[in-house]
Amino acid sequence: MQYQPPAGLTPAEAGTLLDHRVDMRDITATIVDLAVAGHLTIEEREESALFGLLKNQEYVFHRQAPAAGGRELHRHERLVLDGLFESGETEVRLSDLKNEFYRHLDDIRSGVFDRLVGSGLLRSRPDRVRQYWTVGGLVLGAGLAVLGNVAAARWNVAPLPVFIGAGLCGLIVVLFGQVMPARTVAGARGLEQVRGFEEFLTRVEGDRFGRIEKTPEMFERYLPYAMAFGVEGKWARGFKDIYLEPPRWYAGSNPAGFNATSFSSRLSTMSSHASSALSSAPRSSGGSGFGGGSSGGGGGGGGGGAF
Repeated sequence: MQYQPPAGLTPAEAGTLLDHRVDMRDITATIVDLAVAGHLTIEEREESALFGLLKNQEYVFHRQAPAAGGRELHRHERLVLDGLFESGETEVRLSDLKNEFYRHLDDIRSGVFDRLVGSGLLRSRPDRVRQYWTVGGLVLGAGLAVLGNVAAARWNVAPLPVFIGAGLCGLIVVLFGQVMPARTVAGARGLEQVRGFEEFLTRVEGDRFGRIEKTPEMFERYLPYAMAFGVEGKWARGFKDIYLEPPRWYAGSNPAGFNATSFSSRLSTMSSHASSALSSAPRSSGGSGFGGGSSGGGGGGGGGGAF
């Protein structure tokens, strides 16, 4: 059991160390982590459409000057922050980032991978390892198909089984390559710590942890990690009687009845909306290359406080 995140690992890096992928869930967890650190605030708005007949949920990010003495942001964190406020405005709507923010995702992903490699936790970048094996599998399959076709014509053998065999060989190499990214010895130890911390976040509501001093500050500090792991609902339930005041960095459209579980649910909804908007790309661009990874949360209702 690990009662705090591994030293030096951000939520996105910890989430990536788990599965070798930088998911949109890691990106949205980084946004919340930046908010907790004072770099931005998140405002939830309920806007009317069609003469008030429809209600739309909108999220607005407000850039803030962090307090002095905070740690220096890592490259992927700076890229997320600068990508959100690329327009130069200190206030930006999530809907305005649709078909725009996706251009930063590859650089953000590279920032996370490069730091894990540079920290000695990964042997090489997982995305490039998978790419090499995919290309190798395709080349192998095509080469075997060509050679098999020549051999089939020479010995008067039906070519279809040859093509099927070549395709299967290439497919096996491609699939094998998906599990080839490897951690270093230090990375394996780091993974154990991350998994231990994930277990703590998941089981904190149990009686076993009754002696741990739970504070609102602890809830906020570890919340981005819980979001990166997809366990924010369970983390929040452990603080339902402790985290009773809205945070300074989140303003909800319905501040009545605030509690930790309802706040976690609202953050999960925000994360889902943000994952969709930030990864969306115009049809002509061919997409962002990012999968899902947005997390669901527990509880409903409630909201955040005012700025």
